[in-house]
Amino acid sequence: MGLSVRLDTPLPAFALRIDERIERGVLALVGPSGAGKSSVLEMIAGLRRPTSGLVVHDDEAWLDTARRINRPPQSRRVGYVFQDLALFPHLSAQDNVAWGIPGPRKERHTRARELLRRFGAEDLARRRADQLSGGERRRVALARALGRDPDVLLLDEPLGGLDATSRRAAIDELRVAIDAVPGPTLLVTHDFGDAADLADHVAVIEKGRIVQRGTPHELGASPASRFVASLVGANTLSGQATARGDGLTSVRLESGTEVVSADHASGRVVATVFPADITLTADEGDGSALNAITAIITGVATLGPRTRVRLEVPEPLIAEITTVSAERLGLMAGRAVIANWKATATTLVATE
Repeated sequence: MGLSVRLDTPLPAFALRIDERIERGVLALVGPSGAGKSSVLEMIAGLRRPTSGLVVHDDEAWLDTARRINRPPQSRRVGYVFQDLALFPHLSAQDNVAWGIPGPRKERHTRARELLRRFGAEDLARRRADQLSGGERRRVALARALGRDPDVLLLDEPLGGLDATSRRAAIDELRVAIDAVPGPTLLVTHDFGDAADLADHVAVIEKGRIVQRGTPHELGASPASRFVASLVGANTLSGQATARGDGLTSVRLESGTEVVSADHASGRVVATVFPADITLTADEGDGSALNAITAIITGVATLGPRTRVRLEVPEPLIAEITTVSAERLGLMAGRAVIANWKATATTLVATE
């Protein structure tokens, strides 16, 4: 079961133009706030009408502005989990889930209890929505989204604002909902980590346009722009690229610092390197890394077995090393270290 989406409509700051085919599985729409992500979900669901557009599920047109087709939301087999969950606060969890289920009251309530049971929330059935915790409300919202046996599932920032423990539980619950839907799931998020955990494919949206699409691994390995590189967690350093005589490329940064890459490029580029590819040493040593740059530590954050070290080279840079190594080196703010990484770990992206 596939979903074809073509949308063209003005938004306050730019025009939204999307032309995508979404197959079964999960497509994450990733981008910053205000990029048009939620607007896409609203138009697929029928909550908002574009100036022109087409939304076709299999061979059934839900929207076709050229033919003046615009099915109302209740006629589109869509399950929608809103960013704020949008439960009715005065209704019980069971009544919230039963609200959109067709049929007689008794059948709707039986179905609602079944759905709450699926998410381990049957004991919440009689409690009002305004008496539930955030995690409990999310489970009720997921159960409600499945109430009409949707063919398509729309999830708007379902992991926003969660701590690590709550996030793990939420991912398990989301997978239950995703597996229950026969067609595609479209997940909206501003966090690439959420997309990597849940999605088969990622479409990066910036100012109403899809700027790159691929698997999470493909985007991480070959970001197409500085924006995408930053989104997937890479350090980004702007400079001027010139070929060296040994087949490598030299990139002179704004500060005059030189970075070496195994990629071929010339002109203005962004050099990207992931924090985990950078090692820190007290001196240059004799390692194989061609990039060995003196940097000043500006901050150290320990995250269990990993430590993130903020550096100035003088460009900002983040390294991620083991906590054991950080303790052995005695890292602290204000100390000078050598940031080392290989030319093969430096990806060059042409600037626009």
